[in-house]
Amino acid sequence: MAFLLWLISSIKDFTRAWRAYPQTMFLIVNKKARKSANYIDVCYGCILAGLTLSFIPFRYVGTSKLITVVKQSGLISDFHYLLHLIWCFLQVYMGFQWYSTAEKRDGDDPVAKENLIWQRIVYFYYPSLGAGTIPIIYYLRKRSDELKPLIIAPFKMEKWCMDHGAKGYVTKYLLGVATFVYASCFLLPFIYFVASILRPCLPFVLVSLLNEGCAAWGSPGTVRWELKVILGLYDSYAWVFLPGVYLGIGWISLVYPGSASTRRIEVIAA
Repeated sequence: MAFLLWLISSIKDFTRAWRAYPQTMFLIVNKKARKSANYIDVCYGCILAGLTLSFIPFRYVGTSKLITVVKQSGLISDFHYLLHLIWCFLQVYMGFQWYSTAEKRDGDDPVAKENLIWQRIVYFYYPSLGAGTIPIIYYLRKRSDELKPLIIAPFKMEKWCMDHGAKGYVTKYLLGVATFVYASCFLLPFIYFVASILRPCLPFVLVSLLNEGCAAWGSPGTVRWELKVILGLYDSYAWVFLPGVYLGIGWISLVYPGSASTRRIEVIAA
């Protein structure tokens, strides 16, 4: 029953995050609408996109008048935490596996040798991403109680600006950052799922770990399509979480408060 309730709430959160995306795009192109707008829906949508499948043991609830967090099921958040850690370790292993076999696989092919440098950059990037994410999720998980006020604070700041009559302060810059968060959270998972099906030998899809027939990145591989779909869904799941941590939480906790604080000072000075 708890799992069913979590699934329903997750679907609702993801849907609400999607609805904030066209609103954000509308504000970017409509200067007049920005004069009477605020960042609450934009911030809320970004965080929902990042925390929908999160290992952090709480989730957002509320309306434009009250934003707060509630405790999430410990079993569900522990399960997410385990899946994220496994994915990170697989990324590390996958990158080093491809890196160590690159010269043997490419042989004396001159074209392959020319591409070897940028391929090695890719091989370095993905294990670095996995290895770098492990301490981040561990730290966020361990200090989650201290994270709550940090990601609620922007909504309090925004409410203060609204209550004190701040108008016309919504800028294209912050809206553009939010749009990038949305695009990453929604498009990257889809791209990785499609790549798992059509290009299973690419080093950034987990399917490549099981492929024996990967003579090159464009090879069709030898893995059954059912396994491609399963691992593709797992890759998609992980790439919903990654932009949410690096972009969504990072923007709300680092980029936005500085801008809002500046506006608050301007309102007080006026």
